[in-house]
This record gives sequence, structure tokens and C-alpha cells, in this order.
Amino acid sequence: MIVTILTILIDYAWTAVATIYVQLAPPTHNHRREIKQLRAAVTKLRLRKPARTQTALETWHTNLYILGQEILTRDPRTFLTWSVIKNTMFAGHSPGIATELATLSEAGWLSKARESQVGLPTPYPFCWSSSSNTLHLTYHLLQLKKKLQTPIESFQVVVEFGGGYGNLCRLANHHGFQGVYIIYDFPLLSALQYFYLTLNGFSVSQSVEKSAPIYCLSDWRSVDTILKRSQKADRRLFVGTWSLSEAPLADRLKAWPSLKKCTHFLIAFQRTFGEVDNLQYFKQLKSRLHLKKGHISPITHLSGSYYLFAQKD
Repeated sequence: MIVTILTILIDYAWTAVATIYVQLAPPTHNHRREIKQLRAAVTKLRLRKPARTQTALETWHTNLYILGQEILTRDPRTFLTWSVIKNTMFAGHSPGIATELATLSEAGWLSKARESQVGLPTPYPFCWSSSSNTLHLTYHLLQLKKKLQTPIESFQVVVEFGGGYGNLCRLANHHGFQGVYIIYDFPLLSALQYFYLTLNGFSVSQSVEKSAPIYCLSDWRSVDTILKRSQKADRRLFVGTWSLSEAPLADRLKAWPSLKKCTHFLIAFQRTFGEVDNLQYFKQLKSRLHLKKGHISPITHLSGSYYLFAQKD
């Protein structure tokens, strides 16, 4: 309880600091260029607010509409202080972060959880060099190494379904990953990922026509095209943390060709989502993909959530 209250107070204070920062620090040339490109992408999408929010997909489209309006009217240099981001893709006030911090500390992994200042993320009160979200994502990478004996840097290709704002991709590269990293997401989030990763110094492409080590894509045909170019890679990781499990079943089917091309899997999911029994779904997925090496297990500090770590023979 004390940790949660302290995290909330620091979050409020940091948001106030971000407001002052925007007023005092003019954007650099690089910032102006990337902000202009991001806003152009938002304008081109012509986002509309759904008339209702009865389904998970409608709720997501409402959040995307709000995010689009924020990008057009506020300074994106502080986008990680915006409520729509913190409520949808930033592990903020979860008490489970303290457990993950302790695990990372015991493993000597805190240096692997260093935060970037792009977007001005709120520091975690007991680890000022990181944020709750970066600690949370680094914990996933530690579990990947433990469960599959395969660190992220040993893969040649990573396909991430739903990449948030691009932080896991940044971390993978920080850990030494040197392969091709593909993020599949909504077009608006692909634009935000491009913005974030470019300002972090990475070479990023949003098209299969332009080669780059990182791709931010919004259609599965393009993902499949990049995977076909990497057929000789013998270690291809599929990542989906509370993303594949929140997608409508029809959209999950669209990911199937890419899933079949991957050799290793890091998936986190909730027990149920809407009317879908995810635990049963991922048991069937494991069987259909012939994933004999791997298992589904509860995430003990996150009630109702599970990990699927697996690899093909």
C-alpha cells in the first residue's frame, strides 16, 4: 500500500515537472522533425471516436482517438505522462512491480533496466534509474532467459504483437540484440513507436520496401514478407504480452502464418478476456504449433495472469 501511494504521488509530481519542462525547453531540430512527421501520420489516419465502447476493440479505438487528439494538441516530448498512455500501455501503480524489482536485483539485472528519457517516463521510487514499465518489461526478458535458457540477444528475429510505444524493442537492443525486430500494431501506435525509437537513435522502417533492423508495421502481409526474408534464421521469437490475448479471435487468426514461422514464444495473458477462455485457447495454440518444449504457468505476483514460454523441437 505504501509503495503504491508513493508511486502515485511521484507520478503526479513528475507530470507537473513535465509541464514546466515543455514551457522552458524548446524542442531541438530532431524533435521538431519527428513531431511534425508524427502529427502528419495522425492527421492522415482521420481517426474517429466510436459511438459506443461495449467491446474491447471499441474501447481500444476510443483510446486511439484520444491519443491522436493528444498528439495533435500537446507536446509529444512528454507523451509518457499522458493518462491515455499510462492507462493502456504503462505498468504504473501495480504492486507487483516491487516483486519484479526484487527479482531483477537478485539476478544482478538492474543495469539492464535503464530507462530512456524520451517521452519523460516517471521514475520508479525505489529505482530512480528506471521506471515501473521498464522494470516490468526487463522482468519478462529475465524470465525468457530462465525458462527457455535463451537470452533475447541470441535471437535473429523478433516478432512482437502489440508493442506499446516501443520500449521492449529498445530494451532488447540495449541487451545486445542485433537481429531484425518487427512490431505489429495499430497504425497510430506504429507511428508512435517510430517516433519513440527514432528519437532513441535507432534506424526504423514502416515499410517492407525500406530495409532496417527495426520495422513498425500494421499489416500481417508485411510482417510475413520480412519473415520470409529471414528464413535462414533458426531462432525467431514471437512476443505477445497481454496483446494477443486481448485481440478478437478473428484478428488472432490473421497472426497465424507469422506464428507458424516462429521457433520460440514469450506470451503473457489473462485467464479470460470477454467471453474467451484464454487459458484453454493458449493450451490449444501450444498443441497446434507442436510446442513440446515449454509450459503455461501462473504469474504468481499478478493474479489471473499466465506465462506461456515454449519452443519448437
